[in-house]
Amino acid sequence: MIQLHLTTPMSKEYFEGIHLRKNVLEDKIDYFKEQKYLTIIATYHDQVIGSASIQRGLFSTSKIRNIAVLPGKCETVIEEKLRNYAKEVIENQRKNKASLKQKAS
Repeated sequence: MIQLHLTTPMSKEYFEGIHLRKNVLEDKIDYFKEQKYLTIIATYHDQVIGSASIQRGLFSTSKIRNIAVLPGKCETVIEEKLRNYAKEVIENQRKNKASLKQKAS
């Protein structure tokens, strides 16, 4: 079964997710910027098979930055799962920020 979750910053899974995106997308990684992003991973039998990053912005504006899936691992299905999970994370952040603002008023 494929499992999706946010990684703990600077954890082994965090770096596995970043390196997967680097290798699959053949892109340079700016580790300074990565520290500002949330990293989501997809695992199957404890192996990282997909990764996505969310750039947190001001005023509840977050974006899905990069999604990568290991080739040969049902890429489109896992990519869609990562995208949907990222959207849920972003929506939960917006709700939490809104409720914090209401409590502060």
